[in-house]
Amino acid sequence: TGPSGTGKELVARTLHRRSARRNGPLVAINCSAIPETLLESELFGYRKGAFTGADRDHDGYIRRAQGGTVFLDDVDDLPITVQIKLLRVIQEREIEPVGGQETVPVDFRLICATKVDLQSLVAEGKFREDLYYRLNVIPLELPTLAQHKEDIPALVEHFSRRLNSDTPLALDDERLETLLAHDWPGNVRELQNVVERMVALPDIPPANLFDAPLAGRSAATVVPPRAPDPAAFPGYRAYILECEDRIIQWALRKAEGNISTAARLLDLPRSTLRSKLEKL
Repeated sequence: TGPSGTGKELVARTLHRRSARRNGPLVAINCSAIPETLLESELFGYRKGAFTGADRDHDGYIRRAQGGTVFLDDVDDLPITVQIKLLRVIQEREIEPVGGQETVPVDFRLICATKVDLQSLVAEGKFREDLYYRLNVIPLELPTLAQHKEDIPALVEHFSRRLNSDTPLALDDERLETLLAHDWPGNVRELQNVVERMVALPDIPPANLFDAPLAGRSAATVVPPRAPDPAAFPGYRAYILECEDRIIQWALRKAEGNISTAARLLDLPRSTLRSKLEKL
């Protein structure tokens, strides 16, 4: 358990890599991202003809994780009907696909994550008590980034190596002090975005590291450059570059500083956007 952005999936992947199941698949599912009407069939699979459009057998996420690990994020979003079926899968180590008449044995490790207090949901009747106790075997509570700022240098190195394995990001004293002074409402996810910004813009001043709006703030709209003044027209190329700069800055604000997300908003390859940022 832990607030949004604390790295719950990162912990799950680390546990998987260090387990006896590391050679098996890790299947990560965000329960809140799948429509409630599809959750059962996506998790447990279905048989051909089970419903309209089921023109073939479908294994489902749990069977795809055979011999490996299933990571259920936002497990509190599972409807009660699916909670009942998941409990049976955990107890019996077998699943019954939607529309199927026979059960299928499964072998997997289950890791679940939530950002809410499951015990309070149990008290409210929104989460099954029996499933809660089956899941609550080895509970881990993840702290906010503000509670373990001493890990920021190591996290910066980790994220920068993922972005540029040849040259990990070096933190000077001023940048490190800026990062340590920040309260990090977006936790580790926010730090990852800031590292992407520092890698893409190596000369960015420390005071500008958090210029892009963070989670919860509205993104600015695009302000197009003024129409060229015939008397003082800067030239076609300069005007186009100004337009490009405005739209790129808009995308970065909309994406909360995440370069990969901004590239998708602009329909550009990530490498192209990084190249353009270096030239701005």
